[in-house]
Amino acid sequence: MWLSVQNPLRCRWVKPAGFSFRPYHNINNKVRRTSPVIGCWKFFGSLSSRSVPFGDSTNQHSRQGKKKADFNCENIDAHLKKGSLIQAKLHEIPRGVCYVINPYDGKRIHISHENCNNARNEDIVLVELLPIGKWKLTGIENLEPQEKDISDSETVISDTIQSTDESSVLDSPVDSSFEAVVASESPILADQTPSTTIEFKKFRVYSINYVMENSQNITDTELLNTIKSLDLSYIPSALCPLPNPHLVRTGVVRKILKLNPANQKFLGCLAFYPNILNRVSEVSPKDDHFSCVLLPSSSRHPLVHIDPSTVPSDALKDHQLGLKSSYVCRITKWFENSKYPHGVIEQNFGNLNELEKATENILLEYGITDDQFTPEELQGLPTSPQEFQIPKIEYERRRDFRSHCVITIDPKDAKDFDDALHITRLNNGLYQVGIHIADVSYFVYPNSPLDKRAADRTTSVYLVQKVIPMLPPILSQHLCSLVPNEDRLAFSILLTVKENGEIVDEWFGRSIIRSRCRLTYDEAWSIIQMTQSNPAIEDKSCLLEFLPKPEAPFTFEDLQHCLSSLHLIAQNLRSHRIENGAVSLEKLELNFNFPKPLSVMEKCTNECSTTRWPQGFSVKVRNPAHHLIEEWMIVANQSVARFLFGNFIKRLKGVRPFELNVAMDNNDNNNHRWLGATLRNHPKPEKSRFNHLMKIAKSNNIDFDPSNSLSLSCSVKTLAHTIAEKNSYNESFLLDLIYCLSYMTYVRLSVALYFNLDTMYNILSKRYDKQNLLENISYDDHFLRMLSFDPQSILQQNNITMLNYTWHYGLSIPLYTHFTSPIRRYADLMVHRQIARILGCDNYVYPELQISFQSNDDSIQKDIKDSDIDLLVAWCNDRRLKARRAGEASQHLFLTACLRDYGPFYENGTVMDLSANKIRILIASFGLTIETEIKDFLKNVFKWKHNATVEANDPDKGLSNNGLISRKTYTITFTWDNTENQSVQNSKQSEISILSILPCRVFCHQNTLTPLVELVTSNHISNQNV
Repeated sequence: MWLSVQNPLRCRWVKPAGFSFRPYHNINNKVRRTSPVIGCWKFFGSLSSRSVPFGDSTNQHSRQGKKKADFNCENIDAHLKKGSLIQAKLHEIPRGVCYVINPYDGKRIHISHENCNNARNEDIVLVELLPIGKWKLTGIENLEPQEKDISDSETVISDTIQSTDESSVLDSPVDSSFEAVVASESPILADQTPSTTIEFKKFRVYSINYVMENSQNITDTELLNTIKSLDLSYIPSALCPLPNPHLVRTGVVRKILKLNPANQKFLGCLAFYPNILNRVSEVSPKDDHFSCVLLPSSSRHPLVHIDPSTVPSDALKDHQLGLKSSYVCRITKWFENSKYPHGVIEQNFGNLNELEKATENILLEYGITDDQFTPEELQGLPTSPQEFQIPKIEYERRRDFRSHCVITIDPKDAKDFDDALHITRLNNGLYQVGIHIADVSYFVYPNSPLDKRAADRTTSVYLVQKVIPMLPPILSQHLCSLVPNEDRLAFSILLTVKENGEIVDEWFGRSIIRSRCRLTYDEAWSIIQMTQSNPAIEDKSCLLEFLPKPEAPFTFEDLQHCLSSLHLIAQNLRSHRIENGAVSLEKLELNFNFPKPLSVMEKCTNECSTTRWPQGFSVKVRNPAHHLIEEWMIVANQSVARFLFGNFIKRLKGVRPFELNVAMDNNDNNNHRWLGATLRNHPKPEKSRFNHLMKIAKSNNIDFDPSNSLSLSCSVKTLAHTIAEKNSYNESFLLDLIYCLSYMTYVRLSVALYFNLDTMYNILSKRYDKQNLLENISYDDHFLRMLSFDPQSILQQNNITMLNYTWHYGLSIPLYTHFTSPIRRYADLMVHRQIARILGCDNYVYPELQISFQSNDDSIQKDIKDSDIDLLVAWCNDRRLKARRAGEASQHLFLTACLRDYGPFYENGTVMDLSANKIRILIASFGLTIETEIKDFLKNVFKWKHNATVEANDPDKGLSNNGLISRKTYTITFTWDNTENQSVQNSKQSEISILSILPCRVFCHQNTLTPLVELVTSNHISNQNV
């Protein structure tokens, strides 16, 4: 392939050394849409790095808007409150346009490539609005609309905030709604004389100047009059509503607050280009005739100048090898006047079809590091569990729960025990339930190197074969972990509850506990069944030998009473929560079986990969013991959320926000002691996301209603049973159908997010009357407890209150947070510190840490600004999502390895989506989705026919629901070879459509890690619908 390199004097054609075109493949061998050399012609303009580029120094390669404002901490908070600055995550879309979401109205603020200032996709940035004259316009139409193709002079926009979960649409057109060539800036139009009639289309974006120059072709006179009345040099606040709904704000990145790690290190191949025009880049030696460039394997990343001293010697000798191999590149610097960054090669990555390398690729893709904790980060911590003794003062100032039968219930292979429970029956028919959570804040000093490292990781990452912990093992597996038969420091909630789960009273505080028994979920459920006299358990005496016994003085009967009481109330809590509308969707998880770890001698003699290959897998079975822990953790998180919310309301209403156990100076301002309130909400999903499911339901005479979580759950189950009854499906097919519909619903839900309650209130107070926001909201403890027990009473009032915005859609509760897992989630640690500040016990810190960091002794007492909390919660949201996706990718990878070694498997598959040339199949028994070409899926079929029905556009659809392109409904009719499969030819299933259940062969080729699926005859599957 040849690349055009333009020069003011002449045009030359240059071929990259060793280049031969080949499509790029990822680990699943899915061909990228883009060639690895797309944009390479632009790259030549910056080969000379900081030297003068080709032609005039003010050409298109130079950066604009590079001057950054000098914002100090005070200025940032002041600008954020005024709305002149926006703190948000940057989203990058095709053709160089980015955007952030304005938190005040949910609209996009567009940022051109020149104004990104080297910020990349999913960086957290500060954005300043540009003057109105530089804003854009959308939704404009001609006097007489013309039928023309979309030209390069047009831009498409949609205000829909894309779901962060997997899309269900196959082969949809390239997302033209985000393309970013503005009409007035089009290089095509720049050298042409405008025609007398300029075509404007409703869903395109144009600059204001371009629109005004061609205003004679626009029908909307009101829009034109509005623009003429505006001061185009004025920069309004982001708080102000848009003067006209057709206007689109634009901005410029002023500061990068948090870099996305996935943009700093990534994979690619190497290409070598001649140093044309005798120009030598800074990173190229003068006697070398080639410049080295990394061509990234993902179109999300830029091309990178590579320091030749870091290029492997074999690639320098044979340039063709650079294109055939994958290398890990790390960006080292990015000059302000350079369009592309500089980097170094860290390693030759090797074969992506090996488990170890494929796992490393997953970590690279999601920006997850697996490096060791440094001595500086471990400063002040004991080097072994034996070195630590709980100080005497902690026994004196904490509540002691060691006299109770405290237990933990966790997975069999768990090492970090975050939570423990105990229960006591009172004389009045009530119960006292203790929920004890590891006191991580005692060992992690605020603003210490370890705290900063934990805040950067924000969460532990759970892969199939290993865990990447947020905290070092000395804490996560020993000192903080609530191991049995050891005194441990905890943060406890003591609830007084009725048998139906209603909370009567609650206490929060720091405590000392001693776990008396460590149980697995299976062991806990066996004990509960024994207590219930389950006839399925025949020989109880034999079972007792294998069940753990509690530490003295407690007996096995005490353990039984504890579990049975906790289980009884948990059942009532779960029933009540589902009745209130909590989403209940089926989700499948897998367990993988591994060989025993190699001995030291075997490791030395074994030359194979250190990653163990799975010997098989099984489906995780959730029993009621899982529900027991789940319900009590939800109760604890709700209780903490109510506690934080109640104190926040006190603070707003001028009531003394909290009682302090430590003396305060008279001049001390209570507001300076407030650490914020970090809650978690689950936004209601947009109805348009369910259009596809609603259409399927409508064809089956079902009203699919996603307006609330209760109706959504009912709609999914009703639709599944209706389709099963219509097709006479057996119970196995019904379960597959329910799982498929649950999955299709799950990926359409919004993502639950942490948020700072103070920031949310500040935003809402700009939109609505403050009195309305707090209307009928009390900080009374009884009111808040009843609010969680009967949340629908708040919704029936139909008025705009804060609780409408703190609502958790999935759980159908008004207030929620995360408190119960501080060992593996930094957000929980933040909440612990916020509660401790309110209770006045935030100075409970390991003495050795206070000695080590005595120079930062004021860090506990310092005032933390809203912008600091906003940045932390935004980063927690980002990293939690990435960790979840990495875990799912790891499960998919190891499942594929099992398919390769132990396959093929014959299973029923459900059609999730069908397009012009692709089909997506869900194998419910594995929880695996596979997308493949239709011709490959039907390669065993004698003949098949593709049918398409065009759906008419809904004229009422606007910009917010992605209804821009008509979608076709596809079906496939097929027949088998009647000479070989006569029994199948006459079967009922001769058509493939959405939600069809088909017999499939699931397999994987040798030496690859790509799952494949193909249609087979029904006699391959024993579990068929008969």
